[in-house]
Amino acid sequence: YVKREKEYKQEEGFEVVLIGSSNVAMIRQTHGHYFGIDSYETILDSLENAETSFARNKSFSQESRRLLQVFYTREYWGKKKVSYETLKNHFCQDISDLDGAIVPLEYQGLVIVKKDRGKRSYSLNPKKKADIEKQL
Repeated sequence: YVKREKEYKQEEGFEVVLIGSSNVAMIRQTHGHYFGIDSYETILDSLENAETSFARNKSFSQESRRLLQVFYTREYWGKKKVSYETLKNHFCQDISDLDGAIVPLEYQGLVIVKKDRGKRSYSLNPKKKADIEKQL
C-alpha cells in the first residue's frame, strides 16, 4: 500500500485506497466512483443502500441456523406453527439460548411469531423461502 502511494502521488491526480469485502459486487456498489460507474452525487445513496444490505445479509449464529433447520425439516411454514415449549423441550434441547437464536430470525422476517394468551408459537415466513434456503 505504501509503495503504491509513493508511486501514484495525490498531486498527480491519483488516489490509492485499500478496500476489502467478501463480495466484489458490493465494492462496485459502495465504491463505484473508483471504477467510473457512479458519480459523486450518488455515492451517499449507494453507501446507505449497501449498509442496509450488509445488515440484512449478516450471517446467523450456528444456533439460529440450527433452529431454521428444525423449522425447515419439520415443515413449519405459514399457518403450520410450533410452540415455544415444544421447541425448547423436544426439538431444540441442544440450543443453549433459544431466545437468542430466535430473535435475529424474527428481526430479519424469516420467522413469524404468533402470541396468544401469553404463549408463543412460530413458523417460517413463506415469503422469505429463498432467503431461508440460502442460510441452510
